[in-house]
Amino acid sequence: MENFKTVVKSGTPIHPSKVELGITVGMGKYGPIYRAMFNSYNGSVHDVNVYLLKNISRLSDEELVKLTSLLKSNISAGAHQNVVSLCGISPAGSDVMLMWEPLHQSVLRGVLRESRCARFGTEPFNMASFLSSERLAAIAIGCCNGVEHLLKKNVFPPHLSTSNVLLAERGIVKIGGFGLAEHHALDMTTESAPTKLRWMPPEYFKRDQRMIYNEQTMIWPLGVTLWEIFSLGGTPFASLRQTQTFIDSMRDGSAQLDPISYCGEAVTQLLATCTSHIPEARGDIRTIVKRLECVSADAKTQINLCYREDFPYLPIVTPLEQQKEE
Repeated sequence: MENFKTVVKSGTPIHPSKVELGITVGMGKYGPIYRAMFNSYNGSVHDVNVYLLKNISRLSDEELVKLTSLLKSNISAGAHQNVVSLCGISPAGSDVMLMWEPLHQSVLRGVLRESRCARFGTEPFNMASFLSSERLAAIAIGCCNGVEHLLKKNVFPPHLSTSNVLLAERGIVKIGGFGLAEHHALDMTTESAPTKLRWMPPEYFKRDQRMIYNEQTMIWPLGVTLWEIFSLGGTPFASLRQTQTFIDSMRDGSAQLDPISYCGEAVTQLLATCTSHIPEARGDIRTIVKRLECVSADAKTQINLCYREDFPYLPIVTPLEQQKEE
């Protein structure tokens, strides 16, 4: 318990009187999540979410160690425009109040998939998505900037995917789904969270060694996430339907993301680099950002979304996203 209290004290303190709790909008593993208003010290008012960690003293030692580790990762992450940020902490008796920037935002995976519906509108539409090529490139760069920040803070989100990226105001993307940033616990999030199997790097599947999180192991799921963005929410490795077939392919180095035929060589090569089965060949996050900036400069050519009757949308196979190791 002392370790937990020390971690709580390391966070940004807030006074409970500054927070006005509203309705309950979700239930996390450790307690309810509220919509709330924060009356800041300069007089401005902010829309926030409050995660109330209930009855901490009743947790087992094992549960408390896990909770402490989760909270520490959010505090370590600090503030960044492309990361879901923990804004403040306040002990409240046997409970602890965590104040977050708004979690009730659109989930990127849903936005990408819904963007395919542009072709079903009543007005003539000549694009395969209501998200432009430039917008997709900007989303990809935002994801990379968020991951780069987390890596600098030595924070490794365990399930990086478009299901754990939020689209906030002005279209800013925010990496979530790590620590206690539980946006999937909100009632309005109707989609079930995918398991992480199809986003994990080959190192995860090796029988003879435990995976060590580092920049290279994070670049693989980042590459899969970029593939999701450019495929408008396609399911990764959809051609490998059986769980064991997928795992075997990851182990023998044959697993490859399905090609996106409407993307140019720069995008194709970038995705191949990020998802190389040789960790050292994946490069570094800064180089990936620079390559994406080049893609952005020629977005319409590199991501050709001009609609035609046989536009090659990549398949969405939700059951594959729920697969677990057998």
